[in-house]
Order: sequence, then C-alpha cells, then structure tokens
Amino acid sequence: MKCPGGIALMLALAVPAWAQDQATIDRVLRDAMQAYGGCIHALAVDLAQSTETPQFLADRAIEACREERHALWMKMQAPPLSATPDDATDAVRQTNEGLRPMVIDTIRKARGG
Repeated sequence: MKCPGGIALMLALAVPAWAQDQATIDRVLRDAMQAYGGCIHALAVDLAQSTETPQFLADRAIEACREERHALWMKMQAPPLSATPDDATDAVRQTNEGLRPMVIDTIRKARGG
C-alpha cells in the first residue's frame, strides 16, 4: 500500500466540492493523510502475523488509527476547506472504504501472498 498517494487518491474521490482546487486540498491535508496512512500501514503489517482473516485485520487497522483519523477529520473542517462535520465524516468514511482493499492487499503481501 503506497500510503500517501493512495490516500490522496481516495480523498480526492471522497472529498465533496468544497470550493477548493485539488492542489489546495492536497496541500492542506497532506500531513494528516500521511499520518493516517502511515498508521494504517504499520498496523496492517504488524497485524498480518495474526491468524485472523485479512478482511478482519484491515478493519482493525483502520479502526485503531482513531487519533490520526480524527486529526484528518478536523483538518477537513478547518479553513480553507471549511467542510461541515457531516461532509468531513462522509469523506473519511468513503476514504476508509477505498483504503480497505489496499490494506487487505498489504496484509496479504506481508504474509507472503
């Protein structure tokens, strides 16, 4: 899982039109996206040693990165993006849905598959 680029792509698809160009969205959210993606990636690799299914572990990795996810959600609501809480929640939810297959792939690769 190439975290920064993958998350940037997911957010580009998930973020509603907040009257900002893509370059602004990328610039404003870059650090929060990298922190969130880095957290998820590290946990996915660590959790891959478990005997649980990759799908279950992907959900655990995504859920465990609460602080990073909250920081991303807050950043979306701050100027210049100024998303509503509902829009930010929806964007994060869609991002998580888009990330899930990449996290599953990361777990499978960490297991040698």
